[in-house]
Amino acid sequence: MLLLVGYPEPAVSIVRSVRRDPRLAGVLIGAPAGQPDSAEWAAVLGSDGAGVPFLRYLPAQLDPLGAQVRDQLQAPLGEPPSFVALAGYDAIAVLAAVLRTDASWAEVAVTGTRGPIRFARPPGSAGWQWTAPPGCGCSPSAPARPGSGASGSGSST
Repeated sequence: MLLLVGYPEPAVSIVRSVRRDPRLAGVLIGAPAGQPDSAEWAAVLGSDGAGVPFLRYLPAQLDPLGAQVRDQLQAPLGEPPSFVALAGYDAIAVLAAVLRTDASWAEVAVTGTRGPIRFARPPGSAGWQWTAPPGCGCSPSAPARPGSGASGSGSST
């Protein structure tokens, strides 16, 4: 079951309901938007939230820009930001570069928090995309924090 829903609700209620229904004991829950990467996920769901695979778009170690942005965001958040916050920073950096230079997507080259960002149009695709973001599929029993070097028990992609 893929959780393509809002967080914390209805994601938390759905996970709790699935975990408590014996008829659904064999159902694997996945959260592709990375909700299990937040400390709140473990705090709210406890063992019900363990073992939920998700995608984490982070390198094993953040480069200097990534570490700087992580540290700047950590102060107001009170905890390290998730990869989603770094993705948001990168999106703004890309848009600023496009607007500042009037570059086409093919010409965009930005240093992001998670590495260099360049766009390509994969065969058969109608849109431009960052085709090689760092990432891994993770299924931790407790979420690892960004930039900690931990990448869950999933395999890198």
